[in-house]
Amino acid sequence: MPIFASEGVYLIRRMDIATIAGLIIGIGAVAVAFLMEGGAISSILQMPAMILVIFGTIGAATVTTSLETLKNLPNLLKIIFFGRIEQAQDLIARIVKMA
Repeated sequence: MPIFASEGVYLIRRMDIATIAGLIIGIGAVAVAFLMEGGAISSILQMPAMILVIFGTIGAATVTTSLETLKNLPNLLKIIFFGRIEQAQDLIARIVKMA
């Protein structure tokens, strides 16, 4: 849904539904495949395994990332889930430049 800015310039801000759909599809596929093989969902939800995977991933990502990027993580998560606010003219100019 466009948001009006000064001088008739449109700012574009919308939730990125593809990100949420991708998360749901990925988690759902793992759960369905596990159940089809006869597993119980409760065996997937093991706290020690979850801690290892989640914090191990965070630790590995932290080793290869600068402190500046880590401080900017909340802003990056906003961009992932809600997109960027961009002026329509800037977006058009960037697309024309790439063409």
